[in-house]
Amino acid sequence: MTQPILVTRQDHVALSAPELWALVGDTDQVNRFIGLPAVRFGAAQESPEGLFRPASARMLGVRLAWHEHAFDW
Repeated sequence: MTQPILVTRQDHVALSAPELWALVGDTDQVNRFIGLPAVRFGAAQESPEGLFRPASARMLGVRLAWHEHAFDW
């Protein structure tokens, strides 16, 4: 099994917390800006692990699907 590659970047910006949140608080907007595909969400559901919404996207012709857990939205 291959290991994931972790890429990090750290920058300092001269913005107040509210100004910065206005830019990065909209996850869908940030995802589109960095080139991630649009995500489709289903209705919230409950499982033994807690609430989740089914999510899916298509990237490079491959359909991706996952459970977006409540703490993520």
